[in-house]
Amino acid sequence: MALDLSQICPEALALFGERDIPHATANCIGRMKPAHQVKVAELMVSVNNLTVPFAKALLLASPSDQLKKPARKKPVYRIKESEQKALQRQVAALHTELRSVQDDYRQFIHGEIIAMGYAKLLIRNERVADYLHRHHPEAYEAISDRC
Repeated sequence: MALDLSQICPEALALFGERDIPHATANCIGRMKPAHQVKVAELMVSVNNLTVPFAKALLLASPSDQLKKPARKKPVYRIKESEQKALQRQVAALHTELRSVQDDYRQFIHGEIIAMGYAKLLIRNERVADYLHRHHPEAYEAISDRC
């Protein structure tokens, strides 16, 4: 059975790239409005979680004004408004935490790049390389392997 992606906007599909999207995940995303589909796709890709339960949770946590009109008269999932608000807050908190972790990771990687550049500069100096090789061979090997 072919996967029908016609209900998902092109911008959201582009975010998924070549990843395999389960049928039920695509159906959940397809029930959302295009702008919300993009937000959900960004979140799912950023946490590398395209599972059906995660998509259903995001669908449940979606504000009703961000959903297309349901094709069914009886909704598949019923939750209380207070539960929906709680899910929305949790998703927003997770999204904020994810951004914070991503920023910390970027700063860490940036520091690593600077440190490796400096280490390369040092190891090119013959006197430094000779000293490290004679007195700290483990450090010399570690640095020279990475440079």
